[in-house]
Amino acid sequence: MNAPDRQPFALAVPSLMGAAGGFLNGLLLWLQVPEKVVDFKPEILACGALHGAVLAACGIAAANIALRHPRLCLPVWIAAGYVAGWLSWVPTHWLVADNPLLKALVWPLALDRPLEAAWRPFQYFGLVALLLAAALTLAPTTLGRPALALRGLAIAAGAAGSLWFWGVFQDHARLGYFSLLHGTIWGLLVGAGLARGRGRQG
Repeated sequence: MNAPDRQPFALAVPSLMGAAGGFLNGLLLWLQVPEKVVDFKPEILACGALHGAVLAACGIAAANIALRHPRLCLPVWIAAGYVAGWLSWVPTHWLVADNPLLKALVWPLALDRPLEAAWRPFQYFGLVALLLAAALTLAPTTLGRPALALRGLAIAAGAAGSLWFWGVFQDHARLGYFSLLHGTIWGLLVGAGLARGRGRQG
């Protein structure tokens, strides 16, 4: 598998932007589910920020590794998705679900069905990081305005990567709505951070 010969992506600014996107999505989730207002915990905002930052950081770091080592693309993308899904949900398990810290740290291994540990982190938004890594690795440099392209790639990763998670809920009307809205917010911010890190690209 060949990857384009490009410079690595900056990590810090897009990760901070991912944190901002996660914070906003956490706030929107509370506002969009009015029946849960009485159960709202302010910690969910901090968890959302950490969640968004981890997804962005893992995806971008994996893309940088894959650009340097094209033959390792697929395992690097998969590892990024798994690690991102695992780590990004530790704060939520601990602070929102009130699990003990140790159980929160190993949450995929503590599932009722042990085999679910092999794929559950991907469902819990790990696919966002995987798709972001793949998109940044494979996207050609001839996509027109690079800044706009980076935003589009991040939005696509955020929206498509979250479909599986929202698909577990019976209210399928919310599936596309949450995925598209939250993915767009996160992707716009992460994409803007990526464009800023790449300098003036249009």
